[in-house]
Amino acid sequence: YQVMERVESLDGQGKRHKRSLTQPPAAEAGLPHVAFYLNVNRKISDAECTFPRSRTWSRGDRLFCDSPNISLVYRVNLERSLQFGNTGSATPDAKIVRISLDEESAGAGIQLNEDLSWSENIADYLLLDGWARDYATDAIAQDYRFSIEASNTKAAVLKSLPTNLNSKYEHREISGFEVGVTGGVEVNKDGPKAKLEASAKFSQQRQLAYNTQDYRVERSAPSAQKVSFSWVRDQYATAESLLSSKTATVWGMGYDVDHN
Repeated sequence: YQVMERVESLDGQGKRHKRSLTQPPAAEAGLPHVAFYLNVNRKISDAECTFPRSRTWSRGDRLFCDSPNISLVYRVNLERSLQFGNTGSATPDAKIVRISLDEESAGAGIQLNEDLSWSENIADYLLLDGWARDYATDAIAQDYRFSIEASNTKAAVLKSLPTNLNSKYEHREISGFEVGVTGGVEVNKDGPKAKLEASAKFSQQRQLAYNTQDYRVERSAPSAQKVSFSWVRDQYATAESLLSSKTATVWGMGYDVDHN
């Protein structure tokens, strides 16, 4: 049988800290913003990955993971926009926070095992007819879940990617928006003053790639301040769906599972 491990939401569980400030690339050099990284690190405990050694007999428990951990790096952009234009793609008068977890800054990722291995349990009594052996594979993830939530109602989710995707789906998408900025000076009897004038606009774009393989993507937005994404295993979605049994001769017994 195959044992499935659920990796819970990172919301409120990871240790987060600023790693470094970064200079914007040339394509974004004209866009006024502050960019930095947030590290999210969480060790998956042995208790979270310990399961019964056998489904058939009482053989105790064993650890089904090898140095499991979560290490993700979120890229954060803080931007200030003033309204620009009144027709077409007018930019909003708003403070914008952009958070992404992409191929350029994903971190080490989520790991349960370096390689999949398996163990064998053999009946410890004389057997004429009945279960002779059972096998167990190391843990694999049932789903990965990420949540982002504002701490108060002053902020709201403006846009989120990806949307719901089916398994074995590969897609690249350009995500971006325009930001208006201030400029200009006016002079009157009181002297020069800076004008809050939307005199220019800048575009910021980011390319995101989705390759879901055996997982489907489910997007949920339970409120205006929260959005979550779940990568849910679509092929063999539950541990029970991976169970199988067979009848064989003594010389024909074995674990017929490809772990490559």
